[in-house]
Amino acid sequence: MATKTPDTLVTAEGTMRAIAPANPQKGYTLDEIQDLVGGYVVFLPLGEGLVLLVDEEGLMKGKTFNPYASALAGQPIVGDVAIVSRKALK
Repeated sequence: MATKTPDTLVTAEGTMRAIAPANPQKGYTLDEIQDLVGGYVVFLPLGEGLVLLVDEEGLMKGKTFNPYASALAGQPIVGDVAIVSRKALK
């Protein structure tokens, strides 16, 4: 049975939308995660079983500051990010 997760994509402009892995039984693939954030991914633990997925090269690419993600992470974050359940990262 698939686990429902609070997975959300948060754009740098502040738009939020629900996301889910193509195969909920297996979780997100690396390609899916990289497509979501637009590049190589860094995993930042948020607590409560959640992880913030960020483009590792966002600053070098000149991506826009993401105030929502920055507040969650406690550090400056740029670009679109994904907030996913650890359970969805198998």
